[in-house]
Amino acid sequence: MDILFHPLDAILGTPSKVRLLRELVPIERPVSGREAARLAGLSSYSIRALDELVEMGLVLRQEATGQHLFRLNRENYLAEVLSRLFMMERERTAAIFAALRDAVEECDHGAVLSAVIFGSAARGDAAPGSDLDLLVVTSSAAAAEEAYSRLVDTAPDLERRFGLALSPVVITQAQARAQISRDDPFLRAVLREGRLVVGAELSELLADETDEEDPG
Repeated sequence: MDILFHPLDAILGTPSKVRLLRELVPIERPVSGREAARLAGLSSYSIRALDELVEMGLVLRQEATGQHLFRLNRENYLAEVLSRLFMMERERTAAIFAALRDAVEECDHGAVLSAVIFGSAARGDAAPGSDLDLLVVTSSAAAAEEAYSRLVDTAPDLERRFGLALSPVVITQAQARAQISRDDPFLRAVLREGRLVVGAELSELLADETDEEDPG
């Protein structure tokens, strides 16, 4: 491994290091190895990855009250580069959500009631080649057709800009309520793991009409 000429191979070539750096970049205070691992969603065994980042000079280690504390070495030449990289990563996510919002909001006012990302993208375990699953709930069948058409038109741009294959599912509120009344496993999964893009929360739209009546 060429740490002199190609240090990014060592830094970005291991998912655990990337995840640790992603969490350490915005934090000013030093944190324990256990806390760093927790923030990054890693096991305590990831301490070796932290040690390697220390050896590279990207992370500083200090001892306090009998434990090691870690923080990003902001004087390291690559620290600012990595900070910008993670910022661009966040901006990419925001741009994806914005593109989806723009597509559905082009429909007639009030036609799209909710748009929710579901599946592996919502769970945070999407792999290269995974679809970007999107559920859209509309007020009418005509609105569903329009929303689906606009999303199909948006799909090539999403793939070019972000490398994502959009897979939209568009149904009416009436269809969604009928499915949830049958305890539909698909909608139950979306309710459990979905991430709202625009509109009302799916749980609000799926509430039975009788639940919305004023008891008084």
